[in-house]
Formats: sequence, C-alpha cells, structure tokens
Amino acid sequence: MKTTSLIVEILVVGVLGALVLLPISAQLGGAELSDAFQAVGRLQLVAQLALAYALGVMWNRLCNGLFSGPERLVRSKLGITKSENQESRIRLSSTTNPLNDYLVATRGIIRVSRASCVLLLSYLLLGLFRVPAIAFSNERVLHPPLFMTTLLLFLGVYSWWRLYRGYLLTIKDAVSTSRSLRETGGQ
Repeated sequence: MKTTSLIVEILVVGVLGALVLLPISAQLGGAELSDAFQAVGRLQLVAQLALAYALGVMWNRLCNGLFSGPERLVRSKLGITKSENQESRIRLSSTTNPLNDYLVATRGIIRVSRASCVLLLSYLLLGLFRVPAIAFSNERVLHPPLFMTTLLLFLGVYSWWRLYRGYLLTIKDAVSTSRSLRETGGQ
C-alpha cells in the first residue's frame, strides 16, 4: 500500500508540473495551449503515466528545493535540527505501527501540497491567466484569476505550513515518548 501511495503521489506531482510546463513550452514554441494538451492526450496511457512519473520525480525535487528554506525556518522555530528530524524519521519508519502509517500519509500530502503551491506561484508569476478584469463603473476593480490564484497560493502555503509543522511535532512527540518509555522501563 505504501509503494502504491508513493507512486500515485509522484504521478500527481508530475501532472501538477506538467500544468506549469505545458503552457510555458506552448508559448515558447508558438503553439496554442490546446494543441499542447491534445498532443499529450494522443499519447498512449502508458506513455502518459511514464512521462508523469518521470516529471513527478524531477518536479518533486524542484519543489523540495524551493521549500527547503521555509522548512528550515519551521524546524528552527520548533527547535529541531535537520539531522534530528532525519534520525527520528528513520527510527520511526523502522517500526510498524499506526503512527508510522500516519506520518507516511502526511508526508505524501506535504509533497502534493508543495507541488500545488509551486504551480500556483508559477501561474501568478508567469501571468498564465489572461482574462480581462471585471469592471465596475468603468474602473478596473478585480482581476478574478489573479485574485483567486493569489488567494489559493496563500491558502496553499498556510496549509503546507500547518501540515509540515504538525508532522514535525508528531515526530518530536513520538521520539520523546519513546525515550521516556525506554528510560522508565516501559511503564
């Protein structure tokens, strides 16, 4: 089950990456966006999945790199070093219990959350939404896609922060509980 979940997460991350790269490549190549999507749609399903998986691995690394600074900031605010976090993850992953399953699932959600934030940030920075603003009384008041993308980006970053912080706190609590049980002899 864990391997299947990871594969699906990487596929989703790959599709999110494609949603950024297809419009950029279509624009750079002078093609219509619909033509780019149709070209991908004409591929066999196996080829689409292979492309999504390969792109997902690369896009996940890119997103991980982009979020390394914020992750370091969250860890430092909680008083957790990167090595402590990695050591705790390794120790917890070597056991079979519901907590480990929860941590693996949360890690997957964090992975998809990061990729979604990068997608929204890319759309915001690249101006991939070219819809005219809504005009009230002959004044340009609101650019709906820009506004929604900004709002979704803030919500995405907030949800990522909450997920990552909760993930770290769960690991920290589990490790400290495990230590105290060892010190007291399991009582």
